[in-house]
Amino acid sequence: MTVPALDKEFQPMIKALESFDAKVRAAKAADRTEIAFAVERSGGYNYVYRYTAFADGVEDELNYRIAERLVKSVLWVVGGYKIYFSGSRRIYERLKAAYTPEGARAFDADFMSGVYEKPFEVVFVSPEEIPVQKNNSVRAGGYDCLRHQPGTVRRYHCRYLCARHSHEPGHDRYRPGPPGGHGHCHRRYLV
Repeated sequence: MTVPALDKEFQPMIKALESFDAKVRAAKAADRTEIAFAVERSGGYNYVYRYTAFADGVEDELNYRIAERLVKSVLWVVGGYKIYFSGSRRIYERLKAAYTPEGARAFDADFMSGVYEKPFEVVFVSPEEIPVQKNNSVRAGGYDCLRHQPGTVRRYHCRYLCARHSHEPGHDRYRPGPPGGHGHCHRRYLV
């Protein structure tokens, strides 16, 4: 691996996960356990992550470091206000303590509870109680005019007007589109 110029101590998470996975695979079957956690967000949508870790009492500090990084990463990638955790009571207890107002992840818990307007929770469940993954894709941006799309309820998704629509009074930033197509405005206003 190339040593980063600005931070010689930096180690990519993928390298830590590869090293952890190799150590876990080399351990006896009795010293391994399956971990699963889900991060729940609005509308019952959630993201589930599963991996194999050391059993409680074996490499507890390493186990927690990996779990804490994975949970934090998933939380910030998908967002959420509730973490369901199964597989290790020791990791769960430390995660629960970390996501309290006095814990190491107080900012994360406070921020996410503000975003989702619900108290932040970390709960221990059996593996069977981990929710089934339920995704929701949301189109980013919103600069296309939805007026021409069947089933669109709103008059405009945005004011990114095309040649088929009358222009706003005094709006002079129209750019024509290709022949047979429609143009668009340079000004983009979300409504």
